[in-house]
Order: sequence, then C-alpha cells, then structure tokens
Amino acid sequence: MSSRKSMETPYTVSTYLIQKLHECGVKHIFGVPGDYVLGFYDQLIRTKTLEVINTCDELAAAFAADAYARVKGSMSKYIRLRRYSLSPNENIGKRDLNP
Repeated sequence: MSSRKSMETPYTVSTYLIQKLHECGVKHIFGVPGDYVLGFYDQLIRTKTLEVINTCDELAAAFAADAYARVKGSMSKYIRLRRYSLSPNENIGKRDLNP
C-alpha cells in the first residue's frame, strides 16, 4: 500500500462564503485586498466563481458596488473585514428595491 496525501484543497470558511455568495446570485466582489482578507482573495482567485473588482480604497469599493447595483437593479452590501470596522460609508447601497 502506498500512502498518498490527498491533493484536494481543504474546505475552508472562505470556500463556504464563496459558495454561498454564488448560490445567492452574487457575481462580483468589489474590494481592496489587504492584510486581513488576503486568504479570502487567494481563494476567490483559485475558485474563479466570482469576478473580483479591485479598487484603491474602501470608499471607492462601496461607491462602485452601489453604482453597479443601481445600474443592474440589484442589491449591494458593503462589508469591511478589518479589525476596527467603523466607517461613515457603511450605509451605501442600503435601499429598498420595491418602492
């Protein structure tokens, strides 16, 4: 018998989140790769399930996601994955699609 290690990638929290986002109809992720999300971004690139749109800062990502949602007639949600997540732009994109 040969002892071979499995070459499969492990099922991680990132894998789960990407799978669930895809199941909910998410097609694009707007954001800024940084220290706290590099593992998640690596998984996004490997899976090729969602298109990643990088921006230069969090405010640009929030505005881009909001504009994309308004043009497409869908919803957007801005989420900051940082240690101290206090930002004046966290309410961008929160709107009622059924006026």
